[in-house]
Amino acid sequence: MLTFFLIPDTERFLQLVNKSCGEVMLHMPDGSKRNLKRNSDAHQMLEIVKSRGSGVEISLSNHRDVKPFIQYMAEAAL
Repeated sequence: MLTFFLIPDTERFLQLVNKSCGEVMLHMPDGSKRNLKRNSDAHQMLEIVKSRGSGVEISLSNHRDVKPFIQYMAEAAL
């Protein structure tokens, strides 16, 4: 599981989600998980979770997707 405390560019984040090899599961406040990949409500779901203020948690089903998300985290911190 990865936790993002800063997502300055939601559109770029969702592009990364859609380019991922596997599923990208968003952990919702009620404990459920929603697949962000190619989901028409992904932007809205992401904004709901971001508004909590406790970070956005995602799980990746394919280990090859970890590096691009870690790179996004590093770039967002600059």
